[in-house]
Amino acid sequence: MTDILTEVRRQVNSLDRQAKKAERYQKLRGEMKDLELRLASVEYANLARTGPRRRASSRRRRTRSPGLHASLSTIEAAIEETRAEALSSERELALLQHQVHEIENSLRQAEHRVEMSRTQITALTEQRGRT
Repeated sequence: MTDILTEVRRQVNSLDRQAKKAERYQKLRGEMKDLELRLASVEYANLARTGPRRRASSRRRRTRSPGLHASLSTIEAAIEETRAEALSSERELALLQHQVHEIENSLRQAEHRVEMSRTQITALTEQRGRT
């Protein structure tokens, strides 16, 4: 019979410890729930305080957006026009460089003909002087 009493006491002690743990768990869970509610309240208050400012900022961005898009389109068009002008200028420059090259060749040929003519004149003058 003492064995049964000892076993029952052991089980009662175990149940008592489990009950105390459960009470402590319930108390901590209640405290955690209270803290979570406080945190949610603080976050709500912060959102309520900053919400109008954020909405106003969002409205400003939305109202500026079309103007910025229009400005961007104007700038992109100007860039494209400048690129087209640059390409045209590059083509014109290439054509002018080609013309300069042809003129330089013509000039060298003319200088060569002048030199040949001088040589012939000198030779003819010498020949005439001998006769």
